[in-house]
Amino acid sequence: MCYLYKLSFLLLFSISALAEGPGDIKPISLEEVFVIEQGYDSNDNIEITVHAELPSACYTANEISINQISSNVFQLEMSIKKKNLTGCDRSPYKYPVGYTQTLSLGELPAGDYEIYYNQQQKRRFNVKSSIVQSIDENIYAPLSDAFIPELNFSKRELKVVLTGNIRTNCMYLEEKHIQVLRTGNVFVVIPKMSLKKGSQCKNINIPLQSIVSLGQVRAKGHYLVHIRGQSGISINKVFHVIKERPSPVNYK
Repeated sequence: MCYLYKLSFLLLFSISALAEGPGDIKPISLEEVFVIEQGYDSNDNIEITVHAELPSACYTANEISINQISSNVFQLEMSIKKKNLTGCDRSPYKYPVGYTQTLSLGELPAGDYEIYYNQQQKRRFNVKSSIVQSIDENIYAPLSDAFIPELNFSKRELKVVLTGNIRTNCMYLEEKHIQVLRTGNVFVVIPKMSLKKGSQCKNINIPLQSIVSLGQVRAKGHYLVHIRGQSGISINKVFHVIKERPSPVNYK
């Protein structure tokens, strides 16, 4: 009898020791890693965007580490930390919470690269040698933000709204000069500015807004829209596509 009591105590102690407490840190798998496979050159700031699903609102992201295993191979790892909150184990609060972050790899030499995550999953991208071009060919729109609904239905036209502030009357943005490229689940939007010829340039503030169509997305999943901006600054937005429901659903 004494032996059974001691065994039960040891089991309870072991379970308590393994239970997560506030501040505990643990690794988490990444749902998706986005990278532009083609289009970067050695003068660009290389970016990757990660998306993860936290177990509940009781957790926060702790760290996303980028380890360079070799000159052309990187390893991504993410950990989360439990907040110091009560009631986290109750079912109403156990819904997953999406988390997205864009990370910079800086400028990289020309070559082929690989990014590993979740042990065996990987993404590839290429960096080309930079070519000197005229500034007139690479003036991107001065964007401050972009908006696309986070959740979208499949087989519908998706649109992204671009906003910003043009600081001169000599430049303008035409929608026909906005290029949209797609590779897999990544959309790249390239909004290039045009120069007004024969105008006397003045420094003024002109609101910028443009609605860009991404077309239809048929497959459900996670997607990224990457929008090029001035001075190597880009805007990255993750959105999700689900199958359209045949009839309205009451979520209340």
